[in-house]
Amino acid sequence: MPSKRIDYASHIIFRINNLTEEIRKAGGNAVVLNDIATIMYGLIKPVAEIRILADGVDDDSLADIICYSLGMTMYREDILRNLKTINRAVLNPIFIPITIVEKPRKPLDKEILNGYLEFTYENITLYLPRIEYLIAKLIDIGGYPYIVDATTLLLGYIDIIDIDKIATYTDLSGLKFLLENAVDVIEVFPELEDKIRKIRDLIEKIKDSYRTISS
Repeated sequence: MPSKRIDYASHIIFRINNLTEEIRKAGGNAVVLNDIATIMYGLIKPVAEIRILADGVDDDSLADIICYSLGMTMYREDILRNLKTINRAVLNPIFIPITIVEKPRKPLDKEILNGYLEFTYENITLYLPRIEYLIAKLIDIGGYPYIVDATTLLLGYIDIIDIDKIATYTDLSGLKFLLENAVDVIEVFPELEDKIRKIRDLIEKIKDSYRTISS
């Protein structure tokens, strides 16, 4: 009798779902960030990193949940120590990519946890940040590939995003620089003229906001 197989993508989603649901069963909250979230918003890319923002459970309980869900019991002390000292645990589980479980440290993190979206398919539920807060979080992390993902999402959702929500949690000069670079990249494509115009409008809006704050 042939064995039942599960594809790698489904395996990753299953493990993430198990971890977030265990946190919620313990009375906490958990939202999936970065690669999984950006893929769910339409980016086509491999999953190189799993990042989960978690809150509402004490460090000991969170360490136990991580160990149970990811099969990393032998590393419990290291996980607990990192949660207590640097507010996150960076893990290298077997059969899934590097996984980071982090606790909220900034107002943006609290906003992500308070305003998440639920995506449910069959018996799997993913809790995702709203698009504006995901972009702001990627910019806040900084560096490659996070800035590239933030720029791509910004361009893809420019017709519907609320730029004020992004600007609230992002350095305005950095956001302006990001948008100006985006224009430099895509202005060679005449079919994107409408998006380019909207980006330039956003740049001017940010300049006005920056001048208001400076004065």
